[in-house]
Amino acid sequence: MRDNGGEPDEIVYNRIRSIANSVTIDDALKIWLSRTPIYGSLPGEANDASVVERFVDRYLKVCSCLHRCQQEKTWFARKASTKYSFAGL
Repeated sequence: MRDNGGEPDEIVYNRIRSIANSVTIDDALKIWLSRTPIYGSLPGEANDASVVERFVDRYLKVCSCLHRCQQEKTWFARKASTKYSFAGL
């Protein structure tokens, strides 16, 4: 690298080595999530799996409902715009 006017090889090597030894995004996410209680439950507690499962089920139901509502709004908006777009023809 030095031949091309870049940083000395040792500096580049140390930087790459430092990055390779750092926490991955996956690890960082797992660490963060392990500190974030879901409905007051933390990993390792006796009922944690059922608490998380209940949360995920409720979350997915809400997402499904919101998606359905958005589809209905889109459908009605298209129907209304079609009705008025061709009213003068």
